[in-house]
Amino acid sequence: MPVSPYATEAWTEYVLGICVLVARILCRTSVVGMNWDGDDYFAFLAIILWTRGERTDRPIGTHGSLKGLHEHKALTLTDEERHNIAIGAKCILAGWCIYVSLIWALKACMLFLYGRLTLDLKQRHMVKITAVACVAAYISLIAVIGSHCTPIQRKWQIHPYPGDACARGTPMHYALFVTNVSTDLMILAVPLPLLWKVQMPWHRQLLCGIWLCTGGFVVIAAVFRCIICLLNDNKANMALIWSLRETFVGIIATNIPILGPWIARAVHNLRGIHSGGGSKTSDAGGLSDPPGGHRLSRLERRAKENRIRRGLGWTTIRSGSHDRIAKEELELQSKSPSQSDWSGITVSGTGSSGLVH
Repeated sequence: MPVSPYATEAWTEYVLGICVLVARILCRTSVVGMNWDGDDYFAFLAIILWTRGERTDRPIGTHGSLKGLHEHKALTLTDEERHNIAIGAKCILAGWCIYVSLIWALKACMLFLYGRLTLDLKQRHMVKITAVACVAAYISLIAVIGSHCTPIQRKWQIHPYPGDACARGTPMHYALFVTNVSTDLMILAVPLPLLWKVQMPWHRQLLCGIWLCTGGFVVIAAVFRCIICLLNDNKANMALIWSLRETFVGIIATNIPILGPWIARAVHNLRGIHSGGGSKTSDAGGLSDPPGGHRLSRLERRAKENRIRRGLGWTTIRSGSHDRIAKEELELQSKSPSQSDWSGITVSGTGSSGLVH
């Protein structure tokens, strides 16, 4: 039996997503040990939900669902067909809960990351408002999924036909569209003031722009999914694959700030080894420090936060004046590792430090 293109893409995205999430957890664990922050726990939860969602999606294509069913067609079904459709409908209900929980777990990862980066009171307040909105949106969406068709057995009822609201799940699609897109836009809006005000080299601006574009793609995928599900009742595979694309890109976008510095430092270390100067590069640039940031002494943290407050009130881009920076570090009698192009954001493993190089 030939493998469908949808199945191939689904498996590819699943494997790559798991690799990204596992690499992210290993990277953070190498820095902070088991002193995980909230985003680390949500990343682990995302692995469980991503795996469970993949297992739940397969029976939907095998057994079918209530989509496209009507009263006349329901009367012509055999007992086995009714049983299979009921199984598929139950899997759809479970898949909805898993999908929504996974998307919101990724949102939580971003919010915890923002919480570690922001220093300005206004920006912290914005993160808290977005977090409250995400929690309220999740609770509301789960409530719609569980209560828009009551009793819940009607969600897999074949005959009599339960109606379009139960069979097609139209209220769920509208609720998901509103809550998902609105919270995504709020999350995207948090770093925009920083990127709008700061000055940085063009290549770092390009990297930040690509990162924001991944968030924009997540929003576009959510819109496409809603349109496909509402206008094409029989194209369940198309709606499913857009859900997977949205989730996969969301996983990538969520973990770029964590894995980016680690990848860049690995590349620099490899270049140093191949050039025969790996130890010198490590000593001069501090590339031997663990990925994801370094532990700051209280004096270092205070000095860097003062530089931040003198700059933008949130975070500072250091695009030049290396002599001034070196002087400050000598005054602290401490070394600070140089950052690569990817490490636009340095996340301290033990505290809230938002220093952008």
